[in-house]
Amino acid sequence: MTHTDMQGKICLVTGSTSGLVKSSLMREAPAPLRWLTSLFAHAPESVAQSVVYYASSPEVQAMTGLLFNKGRQPMDSSPYTKDRAVQQQLWEVSLALAPLDEVTPSERIH
Repeated sequence: MTHTDMQGKICLVTGSTSGLVKSSLMREAPAPLRWLTSLFAHAPESVAQSVVYYASSPEVQAMTGLLFNKGRQPMDSSPYTKDRAVQQQLWEVSLALAPLDEVTPSERIH
């Protein structure tokens, strides 16, 4: 996803997918589903390590606009994530939920 900010700079978003994470979010789900999820979910600590790696590692500093898998390998994201209308809608909803003083909702994703 790309976005042009007020200074005309292009910002590329980098993401990672962690899969299922063990958390209390499933506490009200039926017991069989909680059990099944616990078999495949990752510990929050390992997921946090990945997030910190992508946010701070010099190894990936120049790698922008990519989606990484659990093995730290770049992967292709679904066509839905590349839909400009969807990107614009996500940007506008994000600004409405977490407004930034230096960014206006009228800015468009390019």
